[in-house]
Amino acid sequence: MKRTSSIDNILEENIQKDEQELIYAPEVDPDDPKSTQTFEISTNVSGSETEQLIKEYKRLSSYIPKLNYDNLQEVEDLRVDLSMLQHRIEQSIEYSKSSKDTNVKNKQKYLEKLYQEISEKIDTMKKQSSSDDAYSSGEEVPVQSLREIDISDNTTKPSNKGKNQVQTQVGSQEPITQRSFFVKEERLIQAEDRQIEFKHYRYPFSKECKAIILKTIVSMLNTHGGTIMIGVRDQDLSVVGINIDQKQKDEIILQINQMVQNVIPAVNEEIQVDYIPVKFKWGKWASKTWICRISISQGQLDRFYYIEDSSVHSYVRYQAMCKTVKLKEIINFTYERAKFPREKQIKIVYAKPDTDGVKNCNMEQDAIDNLQELDQQKLYDNKIIFTDIQEGFYEKLRNFLDEKLQEEELDYVIIDQKKHVVLQFENIDSTKRAIELFNLEKDRFVYELRHQYNFKKVLMGDIVKSIVVKNEYTFIIDHIDTSKRDSFILYLSDWLKEQQIKHIWLNFKLYLALYVLETEKVSKYLLEKKEEIANQFGFHQKVFFGFCRDYIIIKNIQSKTDLKKRLITLLKYIPYKALVEKDGTTIHVKCKDFYDLLIAFDRIKSAYMNGEFSKFTDHSKIKVFLGFDRYIE
Repeated sequence: MKRTSSIDNILEENIQKDEQELIYAPEVDPDDPKSTQTFEISTNVSGSETEQLIKEYKRLSSYIPKLNYDNLQEVEDLRVDLSMLQHRIEQSIEYSKSSKDTNVKNKQKYLEKLYQEISEKIDTMKKQSSSDDAYSSGEEVPVQSLREIDISDNTTKPSNKGKNQVQTQVGSQEPITQRSFFVKEERLIQAEDRQIEFKHYRYPFSKECKAIILKTIVSMLNTHGGTIMIGVRDQDLSVVGINIDQKQKDEIILQINQMVQNVIPAVNEEIQVDYIPVKFKWGKWASKTWICRISISQGQLDRFYYIEDSSVHSYVRYQAMCKTVKLKEIINFTYERAKFPREKQIKIVYAKPDTDGVKNCNMEQDAIDNLQELDQQKLYDNKIIFTDIQEGFYEKLRNFLDEKLQEEELDYVIIDQKKHVVLQFENIDSTKRAIELFNLEKDRFVYELRHQYNFKKVLMGDIVKSIVVKNEYTFIIDHIDTSKRDSFILYLSDWLKEQQIKHIWLNFKLYLALYVLETEKVSKYLLEKKEEIANQFGFHQKVFFGFCRDYIIIKNIQSKTDLKKRLITLLKYIPYKALVEKDGTTIHVKCKDFYDLLIAFDRIKSAYMNGEFSKFTDHSKIKVFLGFDRYIE
């Protein structure tokens, strides 16, 4: 059923009135600067018709000297605007011919002169853009004259052979309409224009976001059609993606269909919604991350689209902006379109979403990781594992490793897991070469250097599980005789297994650390066995036990400012806070994470042993120790 509205009646009345009479404004001198003010879209065929036509002519003419003839879309847009203005002038001339009024006759001559000038400008533009005409006619053109345009079908593009051959590559060089997937954080080359709009919205969309989407859809229906890409920042053109599951994808399509219900004439097949999968830079698909691509075809050539809800309003697309069209202008636009239909534009050809990407992006991230892991694990057995990477630095580490290994031309595979990276190598020689490389480069790793202790150099077949170690569940065991460390670990591990207590030993240079959740049971046992442990395993029959605190203590400092400056360099990549006590001679270095604390302590202790702290205090008086509650002394 044909949709009708109150505007149809208004339009019919306007046409009847328009056929009976025209009211012209006083003639305006085109050289008068006062008459050259820019105005927003207006197509009134009554009132100050001549004045408005002159203003529009001067506004459009001002763009010609600045025109970039390599930009086919820009040239075509201006050419269409001039042609539409020419139609309006022709319409006014026809009405003026039947009038006997001298003043109207004078305006007719003036309009005929404007009509002729526009024809000359259009001819000039055609000559200037002759390379564009050659392109559209299928002739071979120099590579320099080609522009990356997203409305062209690849099958019709001219092919230049030899060294100047143009090759469209998958990635940011390819027109976005031809992209079957996007890469997270990549920056697109193609900016917003009359047919491209980028938006970065989170789902669910707010009322304001929905209004902007509908406004953009209507503006593109009224011009050349176009594409809205949700999931791309319009400020820097970087791909972010929109995180949605299948149910939410269906909801978005439903919401867009509901939005266009208020658009007249009815919108049916002009709008298509697709979801383009997104992958990470290193090749893994990003779970439930998509670019929402809303494709809008050019609307009916002889109709003007508008929104009728609480008010009647519409929009047209100009450059990369949407311009508002009010009720009176909608009536005139509708009338003009009926008389002078638009030129049909080349249909935009879109690439289908990547099949593998759609399949993977619909899965949970763990499932993607496991699939990739199972596929790649079959290749090599030699592994290097980086564990417990600081949150926020995972991608930097991953990219750094990838870059270094490519420079060395080593044959490897990377398995991505949540909190660690597993590298697989074809043979043991490649593995050893990679270890040497990482040892040389380890100070340049942009993440917390926890791998100094958790760096499993060659691990055959095992997959490391992610472990979160909290201070309150970690026993520090100090003063164990170095030669008896292994015996002590075996001694305590036998009891832990007998009691079925899950535990993890963390064997560091300066301390033994035991991570266990059943802390009360273990505390009780250690206190009962304190004398036996001290006598059997202690250095000089002394052993210290205790729960780890979150700070390192540096005492007897004289120059606290200089020491704090040194800590900035010394504890690079480790998040910490340096707090000075009231006496001004004691500094507490606080770390939230147990790994950070132990690595920070090792670095501070090593610097102290190397005599670096002698600059800040009397070296013989300074004390550096880890804060923990002692149960055995």
